[in-house]
Amino acid sequence: MLGKSWWNPFSAPNGKRNLNIGIYGSPNSGKTMLANRISCDLGGVPVGHVSKIPHETRRVQRSVELQLGCDARITLLDMPGIVDRIDYREFLVWCEHHEAVKRAREAALGVIVAIRWLDFVDQVILVIDSTKEPFTPTNLAMIANLEARGKPFVLVANKVDEESADPWYVQESFPQYSVCPVSALTGFNMGSFYQLLLYNLLKCCSQGKNGWFRWFGRSKT
Repeated sequence: MLGKSWWNPFSAPNGKRNLNIGIYGSPNSGKTMLANRISCDLGGVPVGHVSKIPHETRRVQRSVELQLGCDARITLLDMPGIVDRIDYREFLVWCEHHEAVKRAREAALGVIVAIRWLDFVDQVILVIDSTKEPFTPTNLAMIANLEARGKPFVLVANKVDEESADPWYVQESFPQYSVCPVSALTGFNMGSFYQLLLYNLLKCCSQGKNGWFRWFGRSKT
C-alpha cells in the first residue's frame, strides 16, 4: 500500500532533480499511445502495449531517464485508466465471464493505485479523447482532484487525426484552461506540446519543487 513513508525510487541522486510526469485519463483515451510517443521521442523505449480493450493498462508503466533539454531526469508514468464505475460486463465482448470478472477487479485496483500515485507525481498530463464528450464526471473529478492537491497539469485533446475529432469542443468545455490538441498516432502538434512541456520543466528546475507554478493546464486568467 502506497503512502508517504513508502520508498520513493525516483529521489534525485547527486543533486540532479528527478521529475515524475504522470499520464492520466479515461480508458481508451490514447494514454499509452501518447506515453509511447513521448518516451520514444525523448530517448526511451515504448512504455506499453496499445489495445482497444478498455482497461488494458491495469498497472503503472514507466519509462525512465528521458531527456528534454533540461537538467533533470524525467520519469514518465503511464497510469491505469480512471473511471467513476467499472462493470465486468463491458469486458464480455472481449473475453469469457471469469476473465471479465478478473479484469474488472484489476481495473478497479488500478484506479486506486493511479490516484495514490498522485502523491509521487510532480506534473500531470490529463489526456482527453477529442472524439468523445469531454465534459464527463471522470474528467471533472480528475481536474478537481488535481486542483485540490495543487498539482501542475496540462490538458491534452488526443486523437485529432480522427474524422470525428473536435478539439475545439474540448477547449470550449474547459474554457478556463488551455488545451493542447495532439495526435499520439501521427505525431501531429507534438512539437508544440514539447515546447510547452520544456518551458514548464525549465521553470520547475529553476524554481525548485516548492516554488513550482501551474503549467498552461492551470488557468488562462
